[in-house]
Amino acid sequence: MSRLEKAVPDNPILRKLKELVETFRGAMPIVTALRRPELKPNHWAEINELIGAELDVEQDGFTLQSLIDMNVVPYQEEIEQIAVRAIGENKLTTMKAELQETWKTTELELKVHKDRDGVYILAEIPDLYTSIDDSLAAINMI
Repeated sequence: MSRLEKAVPDNPILRKLKELVETFRGAMPIVTALRRPELKPNHWAEINELIGAELDVEQDGFTLQSLIDMNVVPYQEEIEQIAVRAIGENKLTTMKAELQETWKTTELELKVHKDRDGVYILAEIPDLYTSIDDSLAAINMI
């Protein structure tokens, strides 16, 4: 479009083409955000409330022009933020499940404390600390 503007004198067709290109450019990040598989029904509800319309990207005949006609381009940043948040929530959910599985299978070894019957303490404390440190490191990566 920049080259065309330099090569062709200003005219109504050129201005309309530029407007269409800018609209397309604004809509493409929205398309990318809406294609995220991490978007759950609550995210879709939030997007629908934001744009004030029912957005169904799975509907037959739904096109880029459909998005443009719904005037979603002004909401690009908010829609992208919702998608980013959905990605983060998905990572947290996955990480939580992995940590829960790790701790379900982690065996804590007990030993009798100073030959006292019925009093136990944890054995192999360094291994336990290593597991805790690994869990905390995984959480901090998010």
